[in-house]
Order: sequence, then structure tokens, then C-alpha cells
Amino acid sequence: MSRPAGLTGVDRRTLIQRAILLVGGTITGAPQAAAGKPDRRFSGVQRKLFDAYADILIPETDTPGALGAGVPASVDALMRDWASEATATLLGATLDALDEAARGIAGTGLLSLPAVKRIEVTRAFDAERVARRDPGYLRLKDLVLVTYYLSESGATQELRYELVPGAWEASVPLGPDRRAWAV
Repeated sequence: MSRPAGLTGVDRRTLIQRAILLVGGTITGAPQAAAGKPDRRFSGVQRKLFDAYADILIPETDTPGALGAGVPASVDALMRDWASEATATLLGATLDALDEAARGIAGTGLLSLPAVKRIEVTRAFDAERVARRDPGYLRLKDLVLVTYYLSESGATQELRYELVPGAWEASVPLGPDRRAWAV
């Protein structure tokens, strides 16, 4: 499986920092939910759209996909506990735009489409949004990827994880049975 663009040379600490910053979080203070602030999870339809999008972006193969790695639940917690109102609105609007794009392309919402058509619609949406560097979409996509590779499944099954300190090897031959490094 190929490594997503933009994650080359990124260590675990950087991924954690990016995950927090992606949802507009801060590292200081109590979580917003504990402070009595309203729960800002995606709406019911947006959550289902997020689940479908995450599953399309990182499907289950010989390793767990985004759903199996718990990406939607992790993102829900980030949205509830750390995301700013502006971030929650931006990401929710991006999910709504994906559903609207499906209506424009296929005549119905993304969730009503068969799996093959969902992938086709999402590819078209991705190509258009990446080409115009849409910040909401790029943030949503990055959030799924970073959250996945921070999960136990992403870090230990998709990537190769080795607890450090370990033996230093100057050169490690890679073959089809070896995965990229998580650390």
C-alpha cells in the first residue's frame, strides 16, 4: 500500500500536533465538553457522511480501514472536546458539499448510492477540491489520514512500528513483505 502524500518524514509527535491543530484545538485548558460548552459533533447525516468518506479514503484491506481503526469515534471526540466552532462549521459544510456534489453528479445523496458510485463521486469531488486547494476539504482529508495513522491499527498494522530504543541498522532492505515505518 502506498504512503499518502504529505506524510513523508513525519514523526508521531508531529502527527499528534497536526491532529490537534486540524480541529482548531489548543493544548492548554480543560476540554470544552467538561467546561460546559455545547457538544459540536457532526449532525446525524454529517456523521454518516463522514463514516462513508473515511471508509472510501482508507478502506479495509489486509489491514483495518478507517472504520476498523475507530477514526470516526476519534474525530467525534476531537470535534466535541477540542474543535473550535469555526472548525466544526467548516468541516460540516465540507461534508454537506460532498453530499451536494453527489446529488449533482448522480441525482441522489452520497449515502443512497451503491459503493462503486460513492467512490466515483468522491474521486470527482476530491479532484475538484484539491485542484482549487479548498481549505475545508484539505483539512477534512488530512484529519482522516492523521487520525488513522495515529490509531493503533494504523501505526502498528499499516505501518511498521518498532519500539525505540532498538538495534540500529544502517541499511534495512525493503521487500513486498515489509511496510513503511511508523516511527
